[in-house]
Amino acid sequence: MTEGESLIGLRRMGSLTPDYSTFCDSGEEICRWNLYRSRLIGYHLEKLGIPVIPTLIWWSEESLDMALSGLAPGQVSAHRRQDLLGT
Repeated sequence: MTEGESLIGLRRMGSLTPDYSTFCDSGEEICRWNLYRSRLIGYHLEKLGIPVIPTLIWWSEESLDMALSGLAPGQVSAHRRQDLLGT
């Protein structure tokens, strides 16, 4: 399969945004950076005409609002919540 064929397949099927780690002990700055990277890649995929389903990533009760920011109410999304207890 060529690179062009792969891109055509993605344009038909779509993609989830990357799910970068947001471990409780990695620090809030790292978690924010990983959320930013995930959204940035989703943005670029959309610019290429690829349908994107955002992966919601949050690491604490307080971070849920940030994880939801920029998403339309009722928008389809993938969900993952890092263990809030750090275990």
